[in-house]
Amino acid sequence: MALVLRKHGKPAEAEAVLPEEEKVGAAKSWRFLQERSEIYLESGRLEEAIAGFERLTRWGVGDPPVSPFHRLDVEVSLAEAYLSADRLEESETCARRAADALRTAGHLDLSEVMVTLALIAWRRGEDASAWWPDALRVFEDVALVQPSIKGRSIEKMARRLDRAGRVDEAAEARAAAAEQWRTLGL
Repeated sequence: MALVLRKHGKPAEAEAVLPEEEKVGAAKSWRFLQERSEIYLESGRLEEAIAGFERLTRWGVGDPPVSPFHRLDVEVSLAEAYLSADRLEESETCARRAADALRTAGHLDLSEVMVTLALIAWRRGEDASAWWPDALRVFEDVALVQPSIKGRSIEKMARRLDRAGRVDEAAEARAAAAEQWRTLGL
């Protein structure tokens, strides 16, 4: 339920339905910590989000097993949290590490990392053409992903660009999302 509320832009409600950490079993502790950290990030509680994501990156051998893609998902979110906290070097290091692995895997989340890297470049006053608009092209190259998933992902990208004041790029992203919805007849 917390995931659904968070994805619908209701982080306070999402946090309210999370169980207490002590009541979460070991097998679900990773997912709990990841969700809580995502809620913190979307709520602007950056230091708490970063602490949670960093804890997940140190997830050890004695902890329940976690897939490589779940670990990459945390790297993507940690890079975004670092960027939001204006910790550009840490964000860039994290984002580049994730980008390399996601590019190799042909994973859709590569677009999210590319937006993070573009935002870092723009914030530094640098050229971001290595990352934007190629971040949108990732959606053309990823096979077997439904247009609805692509549309939601691109809409999230547009919101991030809007929050960063990148109005023209956000408009490009919204147009790309609309194209995904048109393929579904919507």
